[in-house]
Amino acid sequence: MLPLIDLLRNPKTKGNRGTLLYALEFFDVSEQVVVLVDLLDDTFEASRQSYQLISNVQDKITKAQKELCRQMIRRKLADHKNKCKRDFLLESLELFT
Repeated sequence: MLPLIDLLRNPKTKGNRGTLLYALEFFDVSEQVVVLVDLLDDTFEASRQSYQLISNVQDKITKAQKELCRQMIRRKLADHKNKCKRDFLLESLELFT
């Protein structure tokens, strides 16, 4: 699984992460939730696939991870470039309450 996570972090894969995220569907990604949250403002496919992966492991996420993820999403909400993604990011924030 870690090679897939490394590829998701690589800027060269931007725009082509949907298949990588789909491949993660068969793994417990709860320890990698921060990487997935970082993709919530990526392309439509990557953001929705990340959301789905997060929701699948929602019960396994620690309180510390949830707090970090909430902070990350709040920063994304404050970023003007994410104005059109606001509703989706607010919905994503609810995964960590």
